[in-house]
Amino acid sequence: MKGRLASRLVYLWTFELPGAAFFVFLVLASWKRAELGPIAGSGLALVVFLLCQGSLYWLTKLYSLRRRPLLSDGAMVRLFQVCRALSIIGILAMSIGLIFGAAGNAAEGDYWVGFGLLVMAGLEYVNYYHFQLMYDSPTEVRWLLRAGRLKPAVLGRDLKAGRFSQLGRTKRSTQVAGRPPF
Repeated sequence: MKGRLASRLVYLWTFELPGAAFFVFLVLASWKRAELGPIAGSGLALVVFLLCQGSLYWLTKLYSLRRRPLLSDGAMVRLFQVCRALSIIGILAMSIGLIFGAAGNAAEGDYWVGFGLLVMAGLEYVNYYHFQLMYDSPTEVRWLLRAGRLKPAVLGRDLKAGRFSQLGRTKRSTQVAGRPPF
């Protein structure tokens, strides 16, 4: 079980980083041709920021599973609370930017690519902090069909519980002997 869980966590954290790189490549490759500008650039930055949060979260869970936490639970909670707040601010700012872009005759490519990236950022935010939107294994799909509802997001549950220790271990038990609890 622990080996399968570790493999799953490796898959999840390494999946998020190439996703961020893919979006950077995709947007930059079409920058001139699609007449992209500040709206698309802002959307790209927001999506990459969210994907990097996901990658860091799954990496944190992997290290915690191996009983070598990256930071203490308290530090991780504070870090992800800040990331969550910045994500909300970014989504709101991007929404306002789209409204002004539409009113200010932004280039069509810039507007629509920015809109698509804003939708993606919003979905990633919901996926990380509220409800799990990605069901990529047969076990998860069966759970979804059987339960008939979305699972709460794991990161959101960890923030609410005030812990990032794998499998619900207490803060004290996540410390490795001889290693400072930072």
